[in-house]
Amino acid sequence: MVVGRRTVLRLAALSAGRAAFVGVPVLESLRFPGGPGLRSSSAGVPAEVLIIRHAEQPARGSQVHLSDVGRARAAALPKLFPTPFATRPSKESERPLETLQPLAGALRLRIDDRFPDDAYAQLASTILTGAKYVGAHILICWHHGMIPGLAARLGAVRPPTRWPEAQYDHVWQLRYSGGAVTFDDRLAPLLPGDRTAEDPTGLSSGPPPGRV
Repeated sequence: MVVGRRTVLRLAALSAGRAAFVGVPVLESLRFPGGPGLRSSSAGVPAEVLIIRHAEQPARGSQVHLSDVGRARAAALPKLFPTPFATRPSKESERPLETLQPLAGALRLRIDDRFPDDAYAQLASTILTGAKYVGAHILICWHHGMIPGLAARLGAVRPPTRWPEAQYDHVWQLRYSGGAVTFDDRLAPLLPGDRTAEDPTGLSSGPPPGRV
């Protein structure tokens, strides 16, 4: 899942198929210092891994697919990320794949959905040891219950132990440099009701109808 060869900025996108906010930095848009050809200073690892949760699900009935609000968030992702990687769809959920499809379509990229939800350790090993991911910028979309374990497997030191049940507007950012991993929990406001630096509760604009 590469945008180009080493002369072009790369971002793999992984999606999972089964898968106190004051002071959190806001991810207005993704800007990678150095532009095309950026490489990690730590040989053999990506430059950066970004982890998001799938978008909103229906409050009632089948939850295999996204809700209307979830589809709106998925459609807004190209504003935030330059590229996508996802979990294998299952009979329980196709939400992570659906979250990344508008982004992949906008960028004409293929989503890698080889890994089921509980195979996040294998996914992390693939990213950290795969030659084609060296120096890459990687986006992962997973189910929220597995995200803390995934972040730890990717080298995050003491990441949060849980992703809140109703939280869809954050991005976990792991940056690799000099043999160390830097972890940040960032806001990613895309829809009305999302939290921002000015409104960390997200209450001023009110949640969109149907948010779950």
